[in-house]
Amino acid sequence: MAPETLTLSPSSPGPAAEFSGLRNLYTATEPAKQVIRSNKPTETREPVVRPSIKFEPDRADYEARSKRILQNWSPDATLPDGYPGQISGQRVWDGKTVGGVEAFALHLKPEEIEEIEDALKQFKDLPGPNGPDQMARELFPLPTLGPKLEAISKDLHSGRGLTILRGLKPTKYTAKDNVLLFTGLASYIGEQRGCQDRYGNMLSQCEHRYPIKNIKLTDTIQAHLVDMGFKFGKDKPPVVWNARPILFPETNHGPFFCFSRQKITGSEHYPLSTTLPAMSEEQAEALDMVHYVAEEHGIAMTLDPGDVLLYNNLAVLHGRNAFTDVETGDHRRHIMRLWVRNEEQAWETPAKLAREWHLVYGESERRAKAQWKINPEDVEKDRVIGHKMTCS
Repeated sequence: MAPETLTLSPSSPGPAAEFSGLRNLYTATEPAKQVIRSNKPTETREPVVRPSIKFEPDRADYEARSKRILQNWSPDATLPDGYPGQISGQRVWDGKTVGGVEAFALHLKPEEIEEIEDALKQFKDLPGPNGPDQMARELFPLPTLGPKLEAISKDLHSGRGLTILRGLKPTKYTAKDNVLLFTGLASYIGEQRGCQDRYGNMLSQCEHRYPIKNIKLTDTIQAHLVDMGFKFGKDKPPVVWNARPILFPETNHGPFFCFSRQKITGSEHYPLSTTLPAMSEEQAEALDMVHYVAEEHGIAMTLDPGDVLLYNNLAVLHGRNAFTDVETGDHRRHIMRLWVRNEEQAWETPAKLAREWHLVYGESERRAKAQWKINPEDVEKDRVIGHKMTCS
């Protein structure tokens, strides 16, 4: 059975690429009218001439573009207000020198796993519905492991931004118990859970067959690998979002990215509408530059069943290539994902992201219809029949 690998990189800002004014074109007010997935142009116009940049980065294309741009580049160019010439601190790490994946790993001791299982039993024995929506730190007591998880939460927000928990055995538990266990651990990282799509799904159970190069619209992401039966492609870090800036200043922690490359370049699976305006050559260079800088300094991470990956989505870039299923009987790749927020430690939300953050964590319409898909087969049914799950 082949392992899963992810590539994660410190969020080291490159040129500030501004995409002001594109938001309304990429995401319509009504989700059903999103033009990004429409093959029908809304009006007749001349074909848009776009830079040669693609979803899958091409180094030769990037280097040729950079060479052209440098011919007209001014050495007197300055950074926008609010952006430092460099950033420092624990979040500025290099995958080549940081010490490998083990530098970020916490191996759970047998007594800590027993403590988790005791907390799970105690939660299930409480009166009431006892579902993941009711999960809270005080209802999932971890007297020994809890302080370690709280320290990890602090490190995610003010330190390196990345941790992986190892040692759980998902095959020991039912599908619901795996969700409860995962949600209980996540409650020590952040008390708020984010709604992940317009259908109200609070939990994603993902099966990717195509490359992922994006950054989720949330504070921290928890990924729990339950099972796998696949060969995974060689991984690369991510890049890129739409509409508004993709790089934001942050007073206490330094600049951060929030974007999805696919939304800007389009891809084989999600082509851009022909009516969308083109980015400039300079913007295309900035997107590719972020990708290749992240690739140079990133770390490839192999996930095994039971691993819980925790990372600060604003401090760390992540990416993953496509995988190929392997005939392994009942085994299949199965990843659960939560979005969580720690209100006390969360980074300041920029005004231009306030609407998106409200949809995920606020009293929005999507949160009013919050739902938890416990069984993977129910998730797959929604994905195939109703196209209601997005776990990119």
